[in-house]
Amino acid sequence: MSSLRWRASLAGATLLAAVVPAVSFAVSPPLTCRTVTNVGAWQKVAVDTFRAVQGVATTDRITAYGLDAQHPGTVVATNGITLKRSTHAGCEWTDAFSLGLQPTADVPLSGQTSKITATTVINGRVLAAVREGTAAASRPHVVGSDTGRPGTFSTADTGLPPQGAPKLLRAASDGHTVYRVGAPDCLRGPVDPGPLPSLPPVDSPTSGGKVGLLYASTDSGRTWGLRTTPSDFPSGAGLDQLVVDHGNANLLYATSNGLLYISRDGGGTFSRARVNNEDVTAVETMTPGEVVAFTRSGLILHSTNSGTTFGSVKYFIGDITSAAYRAGDTKLAVESSGLLLIIDPATGNTTGAGGP
Repeated sequence: MSSLRWRASLAGATLLAAVVPAVSFAVSPPLTCRTVTNVGAWQKVAVDTFRAVQGVATTDRITAYGLDAQHPGTVVATNGITLKRSTHAGCEWTDAFSLGLQPTADVPLSGQTSKITATTVINGRVLAAVREGTAAASRPHVVGSDTGRPGTFSTADTGLPPQGAPKLLRAASDGHTVYRVGAPDCLRGPVDPGPLPSLPPVDSPTSGGKVGLLYASTDSGRTWGLRTTPSDFPSGAGLDQLVVDHGNANLLYATSNGLLYISRDGGGTFSRARVNNEDVTAVETMTPGEVVAFTRSGLILHSTNSGTTFGSVKYFIGDITSAAYRAGDTKLAVESSGLLLIIDPATGNTTGAGGP
């Protein structure tokens, strides 16, 4: 269960859909708290209402979430302004941090001009990527707390560029390595940009920043260093997806413009995976050295030797847009056309799991 991933379900209410198929209760028992309801073989975990923040536009809608690979009962979820934290697998929630109307000494950012775009937890330390400004001309920040308790958050921007659009945070399973992905267009994705002011153009000779960058931290998100630039990918494209091997924090798999790339040096360099020019829609790591990618044409690309070679089998459902792995399982949970399913990457066999 150490690498359990979560998907957000936003139909009708603010909910988290836990990736807990009934067939795997022997690995992890079902949650029993009063806020949990069953949906087929899945459990749906309610998140407390996101309260209004005075002077700041807010919504009661999840825009990003994450959990701690070392302690998967610790879960965080955000609506872009407030970050909620649970240490009991979503059975209870507390407001850990909010972007208020006025900046503070520890977090000099206002909710009127900034939004939380991604969040994760690494060995108890809670991190949030924050975008200040709008569109590609944005300023990236990271806000973190060692405990996740209210009043303990501060900015952790050392090493980040003065311009950029934060998109993803990915924590490795080693307990101290975190990757931050910047997007060429920070308006893509589920986060509502809101009425944020523009900053100088990214390509301005005085801006000093570029978009589509990969930064990494080896001290749990306290300081950052540049790893990959847009020139490492075709046409200067940025990373669309990024996953980390569960046994090697330097082994990364990424997609860019639908193509699959591999890095064996923590993002210092990327090379094309030895697969055809398939349009990859989702990628996920399983056991150490094992990775699975799904293509739009209906192929499962499966490697058990750290991406050195890939086998392929067909699957017979619609486009798979996300996948999730839990330690101890030989199958993946996947999302296709709004349905949650279980798929065997070795055979392509799919099991309906009664999810939304």
